[in-house]
Formats: sequence, C-alpha cells, structure tokens
Amino acid sequence: LHVFDGPTPREAAERATATFGRPRMPPRVAFAPWNDAIFGSENVRAVAKRLRDNKVPTSVIWTEDWKGAEWNGESYGLAERWSVDETLYPDFPKLADDLHALGFHFQVYFDPFVFTDSDAWQETSSKGWLVKRQDGSPYVFTGGKVSDTGLIDLDNPDARAWVVKKMREAMAMGVDGWMNDF
Repeated sequence: LHVFDGPTPREAAERATATFGRPRMPPRVAFAPWNDAIFGSENVRAVAKRLRDNKVPTSVIWTEDWKGAEWNGESYGLAERWSVDETLYPDFPKLADDLHALGFHFQVYFDPFVFTDSDAWQETSSKGWLVKRQDGSPYVFTGGKVSDTGLIDLDNPDARAWVVKKMREAMAMGVDGWMNDF
C-alpha cells in the first residue's frame, strides 16, 4: 500500500507520479473540441465544411451512426450492426479521406451492445460470445433503443478478438480512432 500525503493534492500527485511514472502528454488532437456528426456521409461533410468555414477550432469529427441508425417516430436510434451502414455511408473510405483533407481526425463509435434483431446477434450469440445468465443463455435486457439487447463478453478471448477485428476493419476504411462507450 502506497500513501502519498499532501499537504496539497498537487503535491500528493507529484509524489505519486515520481514513484509510479508520469503520464505521457496526450496527442495534440486531444486538446481541440471534438464534434459529433450523424445522418450519413453528406451531412457529415456539411458539418465539417461549416466548422471549417466558420473557423471553429475542431480536431475530430466522429460519427455514432456509421453502423446504422433508424427513425422510430420522432427518435433516431442506433442500429448497432457492427459494420459500416452502406446506405447511410455509401462512400465511407472517401468520407474519411475528405475529412482528413480538411484537417480532421475521423472517429467512430463502439459500444458493447448487440441487439437481438441485428446480424451481429446471430454471429455472437451462436458462438457464446455474449454475457450469459447462470443457465448459459445470453443475458438479455432492454437496451438503448428500447429493444432486447445483449452485451459482448469481453472476458472471452474469442469475443474480444471479434471486437478487435471490427475495430481494425474500421481503421482499414480510414478511421483514426473511436469513442468507446459503456
């Protein structure tokens, strides 16, 4: 047990980091505002253009609905298909290139949810890659789009490898990183 007293929090933090190591400086991209843009390729480009035209200091554009989304009445909910939605983003690699040309990092969105009505459900549940109940069945709950949802079991090495594969596929299309949620 290591205890680092002050008398101020700053002095305690200095003593702790002198012992355990100082954190690296985050990349420059971390210090400018990040903006979320959704509703498909053309709208993401329009948001990027508006930000640059108005000289808004922005380092990242990230999109949540790159894996699909749909309107349900007045709400817009993520579909969580775990791969690019080619209807909303028919030119995803080109969009990444266009954002890079404007000086943006392009990021997407990942979370551990798998909706029962998605292709990802069939793939992950059939292989036992979802968090399970005591009886071995997938743990299902009402998720973010108010539908039956499971969670990727990140303790399972095969499930974790599947998630990493999905992230690498996004990077191969020009994504610089992602917001990991939940």
